[in-house]
Amino acid sequence: MTPAKRTATWTATGIVWSRTPSFHLEAAKIARAINDKRYDEALRMLGRGTDYSEASIALGLAITQLMKALATRRS
Repeated sequence: MTPAKRTATWTATGIVWSRTPSFHLEAAKIARAINDKRYDEALRMLGRGTDYSEASIALGLAITQLMKALATRRS
């Protein structure tokens, strides 16, 4: 593996790790709302443009970058 591929993989891994806590924090807020039977609020929290949505998109993009880095590493 070239140093550039190794760096890309480590960078992508770090980005995934850095995005994970905010995703889980937002997911926990939604779970709390559901457990408290605040269903309408939970549905709003799942909507487009919300903190949860932004955290989910950021984590999904980071995972995609990591998958690409790993696929490149194998070739």
